[in-house]
Parts: sequence; C-alpha cells; structure tokens
Amino acid sequence: MMLRKVLLANLVGIGLFLSASPAATQMPMNHSQPTAPQFQRIDQPIGSKIGVIAGGLALIGLELWWFLYSRKKA
Repeated sequence: MMLRKVLLANLVGIGLFLSASPAATQMPMNHSQPTAPQFQRIDQPIGSKIGVIAGGLALIGLELWWFLYSRKKA
C-alpha cells in the first residue's frame, strides 16, 4: 500500500513538473524577403505508385489474415 502511494506521488510530481514548464514559442517569420522553394517536386513513375499501393494492400491483407485465420480452432 505504501508503494502505491509513493508511486502515485511520483507520477503526480512528474506531471506537475512537465505541465509547469514554459510553452515553446515560434520564431517570428520575416515576410519581407521572398525565399526560393526549399524542396523540388519529383515526378514518380506510375509503376512505382502502383507498386507501393499494391504492397501496402498486400501487407494490410496479410495482417488481416494473420489476426482472423491464424487462431487455432477449438
């Protein structure tokens, strides 16, 4: 019982410590200077897109099969 009280007190203390910290603020942006785009768009071939989609669907199907049909029948 004493261990639970100590554990609860520690958790409450950590929660108060984390909630009392000052919030992070954003740096002000300088809107007067136009900047060049940092990233460039890369066109991906349709075959790559289809392959990624098919792979994702296959993994989702494998996961569903694993959870639904891998149980031993009782």
